[in-house]
Amino acid sequence: MKKRKILFGIIAAILMFGTVSAKGENPFGSGKTSEEGLQFLGPDNLAGRSRVVLVDKTVENGSVLYTGGVAGGLFKSENGGKTWFSIPCVVDGKEENLPISSMVQLADGTIMIGTGEGLAVTQMEAMGYMVPKGKGLYSYNPANGTFTKYPYEVADQNWTYVNDMIVANSYLYVATNGGMFRTNGTATEILFNEGAVQDVDLAGDMVYFTSVDKVCKIAVAGTSSADVVVVPTETIEDAARIELAVAPSNNNYIYISVANSDGLLEGVYLADTVDHTTWTKISTSSVTLFATYNGLFANTIVVFPSDHKKILVGGTDVWSAEALEGT
Repeated sequence: MKKRKILFGIIAAILMFGTVSAKGENPFGSGKTSEEGLQFLGPDNLAGRSRVVLVDKTVENGSVLYTGGVAGGLFKSENGGKTWFSIPCVVDGKEENLPISSMVQLADGTIMIGTGEGLAVTQMEAMGYMVPKGKGLYSYNPANGTFTKYPYEVADQNWTYVNDMIVANSYLYVATNGGMFRTNGTATEILFNEGAVQDVDLAGDMVYFTSVDKVCKIAVAGTSSADVVVVPTETIEDAARIELAVAPSNNNYIYISVANSDGLLEGVYLADTVDHTTWTKISTSSVTLFATYNGLFANTIVVFPSDHKKILVGGTDVWSAEALEGT
């Protein structure tokens, strides 16, 4: 299931503001001067907020972690998050700054890196915030420390903002502001191009993804946009961002956290466990996850690995919910 929904923003903040060592830092260091006479003033140990934390599945004890900053940079911890160091991205002999938005690890250990924070771009720019644009899709090989840029065009916005990724049936499913893509590294198909895709998750042999006010699904065996099915969401009154969570212990349980057009919580919903076409609101008015606009970019939900009826929902605050016996 989703790597980025394990630790939430509260822990991600701790990670990003924890100790960062000198590996990969600015070569001049704070206060030092370059040959061109430019003085670097810092900071050299921060990279903005983190949207993703990845646990290296090739290391048995879970001590190796990766995270990325939305303003740029891949960071690694080899001691379970106690300390972190940056990993410079060098492609074709040139160092690049990666505004990292999502990551997923392949079976061979390769880490796929999506760039560009595409959530709430319009609203954030209207409020005067800088929104780092992405550079497409990259891979990082931990075994030899090399980066590779995938040759997908970003000029048409399709790959400017990569919001999420999953791996299913040897394919990489990529949720971008230009739609839902599927690639095996050589051939790339667009499965959905009717709006920005915000989230993607796997439930058995079905891939579920969200686009503004839609929940969609496509079988892993599906090959084109004709195979995409829009899941009815008529019971949801005002949706501007929808986050998905599929229970690892029982894929029949699918939850969504919905932010409305003002960025406030519209509701947390559970789909029916038969065909997932009916959504029941399980949150009450007392649950206040977001301040204004926050729900458009700070919205996450996860199901406990061993309990399909217990969830955590994160935004400005973190809430937990657990179903009563017999529900």
